[in-house]
Amino acid sequence: MNGRTNCGGSLKLHVVGGTTKPSSVAENTIWLNTSTAIPKWCVQNSAPDSPSAGDVYITVRTTTSNALNIGSAFDVTLYLGTAWQYQSGAWVQLLGEVYYSGSWHGLQTFVYDGTIGSTTGNYNADIGGQPWTTGRDGGDVNITNYDDHFTISFNPYGQQWTGTNKKIDFTNVNTVKFTYTASGYTGNLIVYTTKSTSGTRYPDASAAWTSGSSRHSTSINVSGLTGQYWLGTTEGSSATGQSGSINIFSIELIT
Repeated sequence: MNGRTNCGGSLKLHVVGGTTKPSSVAENTIWLNTSTAIPKWCVQNSAPDSPSAGDVYITVRTTTSNALNIGSAFDVTLYLGTAWQYQSGAWVQLLGEVYYSGSWHGLQTFVYDGTIGSTTGNYNADIGGQPWTTGRDGGDVNITNYDDHFTISFNPYGQQWTGTNKKIDFTNVNTVKFTYTASGYTGNLIVYTTKSTSGTRYPDASAAWTSGSSRHSTSINVSGLTGQYWLGTTEGSSATGQSGSINIFSIELIT
């Protein structure tokens, strides 16, 4: 049966919740990883008024990798964004997957999303993506927030590192995807357990970023990780004069 949203309108779309992904589902089924029951759900780009516990809303975007045809009588393309559930009086972003074309695809979950257009609102504080902090064993590193990105700039004498203010739960996450531009000396995008120079020098997962004025996308494979980790960067080495910067436009968790 076609799912019906409780915010109005009939869609060829289904939403299910649970801590285990179902094995047999209909086309255009969205599974959300939550232990809280979902009494009603809707598709819209702002939180519904007067929500009840467990209510879910799913945002749409102008383009994403998840493009669904949800029309019954004629084609209607829906580009899925993020999913949010009302828990304990606040909206919490959920991890999840969507089933279409005979297979599961990861639903978007952003740690940082520059398309929101807010120097502080771009960060998803619910899952740990608060404005980043810095650490070092020498030199200088700075973080500057803009409407559509944040910039990490460094002029090190010794290794610099940055990280989220809170750890992020990487259970059921397969990939962390960064979109950025960078210039000068290169560095690494890292996932790590200890917020210290030694902890960031030997991260649990990492990938080098690519310098250039064009936007790049670099992904870190975190499929072997479970539990809580910091997410950040390392820059520089023991040599002097190795300055550079990276402008980060989005950080996405992919299940």
